[in-house]
Amino acid sequence: MTSSDASPAARDESGPPAPVKDAGEDRLSIYAAILLGIAATLTAFSAYNAALTDGDALKGYTESNSQLSDSNYFYGRGDAKQSQDYQLWLSYNVAYLENQNGTGAPETKDAIYEAMDDNLRQAVDWWATTETSETPFDDDSPYINDDYGEGESTGEASQAAFLAGQAADNQGDDYELASVLLALCLFFAGIATLFRKRGVVVSLLVVATLVLAAGAVQLAVGAGA
Repeated sequence: MTSSDASPAARDESGPPAPVKDAGEDRLSIYAAILLGIAATLTAFSAYNAALTDGDALKGYTESNSQLSDSNYFYGRGDAKQSQDYQLWLSYNVAYLENQNGTGAPETKDAIYEAMDDNLRQAVDWWATTETSETPFDDDSPYINDDYGEGESTGEASQAAFLAGQAADNQGDDYELASVLLALCLFFAGIATLFRKRGVVVSLLVVATLVLAAGAVQLAVGAGA
């Protein structure tokens, strides 16, 4: 039987030899997979913390606006109270001078004095017995405007809440920048495995590694802010 009569099963059907995969390519693929895993984990962590800090920033700004509104309310009420007390003192002062000149009725001065609250009455007594005082509202006067105190304290609370919100906002920006850098690492490491030329793969993985390091540093900055 000639060779041409051989059955198809007896013929060599091995075909072209399968390409031998370089061990270096395997190592690069493993390294790329590790980079992708690390970058994906850090990206998730960064995005989660960015969302948290954005919420804290919004909470701080909202609290600041609320406290500022309260502060303006107390200052406005304090202005109205002090203006009312000032007018009452002016009326008392006129009645006092008229009484001193003998042109006014003493009961008028006394009625105005009784209409004052204890705070204003104490300040007027101080003014009447202090030669250097010009009004009961001088800096050295015992007159106290409680609304001004409330306005000042709520104003300080508003400023503190604003600064806390601003700090959280800046921290959120750090996390978001870290997320951008880590996303770039995912991109470079991901496309590196699509190329066959070793030089291109190595170059892309080097870039991915550097970007991953930068993202990790930026993430640490955000966490320590």
